[in-house]
Amino acid sequence: MNVWLLTSPQLHTRKVAGSIPAGTTETTTAYIKARDEGKDAAILCDTWEVADDINQRLHYRFTDPDAPSVARDQKVRAGDIIVSRHNDAGLTVAPGAPRREGDRIDQVRNGNRWRVIGVDTRQVRIAAERLTDQARVIFESDYLREHVALGYATTLHSAQGMTIGKSTTPGVCWTVLSDRASRAMAYVGMTRARDENHLAIYPAVTNEAHQHHEADTGIHQMHRGTKYAAAQHFRMIVANDDRVRTMHTVAARTDRKLLPAAVAASLDRNDQRCAARAQAWRQHEAQTHARETAYQRITATSHQRRDRERNRRAHCGYGLEL
Repeated sequence: MNVWLLTSPQLHTRKVAGSIPAGTTETTTAYIKARDEGKDAAILCDTWEVADDINQRLHYRFTDPDAPSVARDQKVRAGDIIVSRHNDAGLTVAPGAPRREGDRIDQVRNGNRWRVIGVDTRQVRIAAERLTDQARVIFESDYLREHVALGYATTLHSAQGMTIGKSTTPGVCWTVLSDRASRAMAYVGMTRARDENHLAIYPAVTNEAHQHHEADTGIHQMHRGTKYAAAQHFRMIVANDDRVRTMHTVAARTDRKLLPAAVAASLDRNDQRCAARAQAWRQHEAQTHARETAYQRITATSHQRRDRERNRRAHCGYGLEL
């Protein structure tokens, strides 16, 4: 079953508990449907193994098997979606159409997605059009060999600068994550698309209780999890905070008696410096508060004196008139 979480009027997040095969099969089917509907679609994964598997399936779905291709680790044909995985200001980028005068043409960047519009097998190069602004570039030589990959699916680490969809084209993104993924990875996957973001969660360690064995083929398949299982896996991911921990922070949380004398002494000196800075800050805050209080007291006294003087003059004036 599917669990839908409405996080904002524009953003939908779906969580599905299942295995890698089940998740990728459903994801590729949904991707194909979204493309048929004219949407900008992308798939993000936590590993390149999963991304490569999806890329191969969609490569054969969206390209002509008899069309010429450039052979790399993956074959690339006209019609493929590719991703550039390295910033390179030296590549010539031609403006796409329509383009208004004064528009800035961005360079080739890591995470840009392109549609292959031509393949030159003789010189081993490809012409591609960027999905976001229709800018065109030719990939060849070292850049093509080292920094271009099929881009139907990519990893979360390669997608941090990616935006799926634009004002004229709805964007939809599917993210396939292990339940051991981190909160930061989930955040990246769930914020890439402008309109819809879907999250498929699979267990990192397969439990035999969740499998059944197909007698005919001998292939293990994973049952679809319930919405409660999906919520549990999602809570595990949210709780996995992978912020960087330095040696200093780890040592600071350790009993000083268990640390080498030099390390403990260094931490003691740091504690003293922190305490001194904290005391100086408290004194500064106290002095600031005292000055503000004195200023308010003086201002209030001046206002009272001015009001008394005004009243006195007013009374004196009335007496002269009488």
